[in-house]
Amino acid sequence: MAPRCSVLTAVHDPEVEHLAACLESVRRQSFRDLEHVVVDDGSKRPEVIEHLRSAAERDGRLRVITRSESGGIVAASRDALAAASGEAIALLDHDDVLEPGALEAMIGALDTGADVAYSDHDLILPDGRYAAPYYKPDFSPEQLRNQNYVLHFVAARRSVVDDVGGFREGFDGAQDHDLLLRLMERGAHFAHVPEILYHWRQSPDSVASDPENKPWAFEAGLRAVREHCERSGIDAEVTAGLASGSYRIHRRLRSRPRISVVIPTRGSARRVWGVRRCFVVEAVRSLVEDSTFRDLEFVVVHDDVTPEPVLQALRRHAGEALTLVAYDAPFNFSHKVNVGVAASSGEVVLVLNDDTELLEPTSIEVMAAHLEAPEVGMVGPKLLFADGTIQDAGHVYNGHLLPALVGWPGDASGPWQLRPLAVEREVSGVTAAACMVRRDVFDEVGGFDESMAVNFNDVDFSLKIRATGRRVIWTPYASWHHFESQTRPPTATPEEFDAVDVRWHHEINHDPYYNTNLAPFRSDWLERPWHSGDPLVEPEATTWQWLRQRLLGAGLDDDRSWWSRARVAALALALAALVWVQGHTQPETVAFTTELFVAWLPLLVVVSIVSMAASRRRWVLAAGVVVAIAPPVLAQFGAAQRHGAVAAGAIVVGVLAGPIARRSVAVAGYVAGAALLGGLAVWWSSTAARVGEPDPTLGDAVGDIGEFAQRAVGSLGTLGSPAPLSTSLAWWVAVGAVAGVVVIARVGRALLAPVAGFA
Repeated sequence: MAPRCSVLTAVHDPEVEHLAACLESVRRQSFRDLEHVVVDDGSKRPEVIEHLRSAAERDGRLRVITRSESGGIVAASRDALAAASGEAIALLDHDDVLEPGALEAMIGALDTGADVAYSDHDLILPDGRYAAPYYKPDFSPEQLRNQNYVLHFVAARRSVVDDVGGFREGFDGAQDHDLLLRLMERGAHFAHVPEILYHWRQSPDSVASDPENKPWAFEAGLRAVREHCERSGIDAEVTAGLASGSYRIHRRLRSRPRISVVIPTRGSARRVWGVRRCFVVEAVRSLVEDSTFRDLEFVVVHDDVTPEPVLQALRRHAGEALTLVAYDAPFNFSHKVNVGVAASSGEVVLVLNDDTELLEPTSIEVMAAHLEAPEVGMVGPKLLFADGTIQDAGHVYNGHLLPALVGWPGDASGPWQLRPLAVEREVSGVTAAACMVRRDVFDEVGGFDESMAVNFNDVDFSLKIRATGRRVIWTPYASWHHFESQTRPPTATPEEFDAVDVRWHHEINHDPYYNTNLAPFRSDWLERPWHSGDPLVEPEATTWQWLRQRLLGAGLDDDRSWWSRARVAALALALAALVWVQGHTQPETVAFTTELFVAWLPLLVVVSIVSMAASRRRWVLAAGVVVAIAPPVLAQFGAAQRHGAVAAGAIVVGVLAGPIARRSVAVAGYVAGAALLGGLAVWWSSTAARVGEPDPTLGDAVGDIGEFAQRAVGSLGTLGSPAPLSTSLAWWVAVGAVAGVVVIARVGRALLAPVAGFA
């Protein structure tokens, strides 16, 4: 039986309309066994108090507790927790909004055995748009230490929250992060629901707008992470991280293990930065001269063809710390690494490509300190191309095997919502170009698989380590240059991919540290088309400026706004179609190829428009826009001049309805409804004319709709092409999709989905 849920909300002088939206989102939850415990923390605005009173009178599940004086978010949250009667609790800020099925999904996760559940979320921009989705990884302990990536929405069993002492005084602004860290320490099981169930309102003074708005919250977060490290036995100094709202945990290396650097090579040389360099010599030299860690052993596994001067240069730089291992077999990277590890003596092994150069002097200590935790099996650093852009930031297994964030600037924090380049975090794998592993772990998993001579051996090695239950960590605080060619074509064969896919198919297609809502076969946190929010754009001062901004798209000088630029192309194509059709009043004189072009051009425009829809519910919008626009497209096949004009006009209306909806949903609904009805009328007229009813009426059709439909279908084979059939099918499929949306989502207004086309 599902536990009763208490939704906890602390209130302090919010905008009344925002508070109303928050309360209403709880009242409309599909999960019914709930109570909403609201603690008013000394609000001074009488309209807030009055709204809470009247809302409680309307909804018996809403309990309002009033504090005479403001004690802060922790004090109010503690009061709410103490008053809660549910076996589960959920946290909701006073101006944020839940999806109707949010609690049902979260309680469902708790029912499967989780102690804590969290979901993805997005922002409500000041103009009311939903945007900037936060698509989070599954539970990532290291990332949680570095940043509160969980944020919103959180639900938990009341018992585990009570066990750790609930909310602690003195951590206002970071009370949730502090609670999550203590739950993690107690071994609570975290479940991630990869759906946007929570909408975080971006008010001008909120952290959602700028983390610097509440510096005291960041200071509380620093203390929370420091105390967590102390309780967890992590010997570290905690300071501000590379990005706002993140922390850096400077782990101290308590032991001083000998570290064996294993480098396979053949002594190759190439010009880099205008100078010809022997890679392996520079790789060793940079560690000898620049690393702050001194107890290094260099095991260089060299091919027989390696020039003697290269070996002499290695001896000169590394001296007695160098072990040279001759290798005379055909190239096999995995075998060379295994041979090198067998010849090494260190407790820790650093596998390193020869075409690398140390960037951060403390890299060895940073990586080795992570390996002192027995649950960590391997650590990888940040690798940069010669031009300073990212070559590898950990692996992403997203239907394929890819290095993360290739080509991003080396000093960037990554996609802004979670800033994965700025924090230490768990990953599914790291590249063998630079990875550190404990010797006992290397031996336990059997080293590198020698059947994978060239590609994917590091993927297999990483996943074998994870299969032991250990974590793989990526850190931005250790870094090397990796002079791998940026233009080198992929060399992996289908056979190589198949070999690793057979062994690790599930893992390759279900990366727990990525997100199913992100685009497949990519590793740059790009959201799936039709799933994401609109780019962050602030509305202009006037309605006209705002409308123009919505039509033309934001940040046209921004590489990532190509979705927005497609909007301009859609309008241009629509107008071009209108002009073209004006000159073709006799469709029977139009060549078949031209007829096909005219018929399908609006559909191509529709695709561009729909792809630009700003709402996350793009599958709803796709159906709605096609329903509104496809009927005039069908009319092209019997078209007189007016039909083409209606087709292009409907496209323009489809573009305009969304922006109008941000100012007046009612007006936009009438506009979209009129476009839909007009399109239906044109389609009806055109189809009826083709089957011998030049002046049809609705009464005639209702009287003998079966006969009409039979003749309409029969006419499809008489026009000399399959295009009418396909366009008819497209329209009826769209009608069915919209009907399905109404049934599944229980949203009647989905029939007017075009109004939200660019909302």
